[in-house]
Order: sequence, then C-alpha cells, then structure tokens
Amino acid sequence: MAAVLAYGPAAVLSHLSAAQHWDLRASASSLVDVTVPGRSFRGQRGIRLHQVRRLDPRDVTVKDSIPITTVARTLLDNAEVLRERQVERMIEEAERLRLFDMVAVTETCERNRGRRGLLP
Repeated sequence: MAAVLAYGPAAVLSHLSAAQHWDLRASASSLVDVTVPGRSFRGQRGIRLHQVRRLDPRDVTVKDSIPITTVARTLLDNAEVLRERQVERMIEEAERLRLFDMVAVTETCERNRGRRGLLP
C-alpha cells in the first residue's frame, strides 16, 4: 500500500505485483509494480513505475483496501512483460479461482488498443 500511496490517489498496484495480490502468480521480486496516469513522476527505490497516458476507471478496483488493476487489466499488463506460457498459466489460475471473465478481458483489450500485449 505504501508504494501505491507514494504516487498519489490515481496510482494502483499493477503488473506482477497485482498478479501476486490476486493469487494468479507468485513473484520473488523485491520491487513493487505501480501504474500511474501521467508522465511527470520520478522513480523511487523499491518501486517499478509504469506511467501511462490514461488509466480507465473500469480497469481499476480495490482489493484488501489497496487500489489495484482488475484481473483483466492485470492479465493485459503482464502479457507485455511475460512469456506467452506464463500468461496462459495466469489465465488458468484465474479460471481456477473463478476470477476470469472473458467479457471483461475483451472489453479491457478494446479500451487499450495498441498495447504490446495484444495480438495484432
């Protein structure tokens, strides 16, 4: 939570840290992934900062009192940084935990066109 608070009210837990918080994938990284809209932020020790032009409110939720990307947005974010098989395993785990929602994934992908994690 401290990492998210360090970047203000629009910041959210994301990427590998969000996947771990959703129990989709374990992470041994000591860095905390935080996404924040805007380009004027500076990195801080212990935080892997992801700056985006815009973060749609539909891609954000709260889990355990921590602002976090939705499962669908978490999958999309990780599709940019992980190998395909690793993302497939995350999807399988999301299905096992009954967190996977194909409609939400489709809508998230449509809202975030141009991302590297999307297939052409």
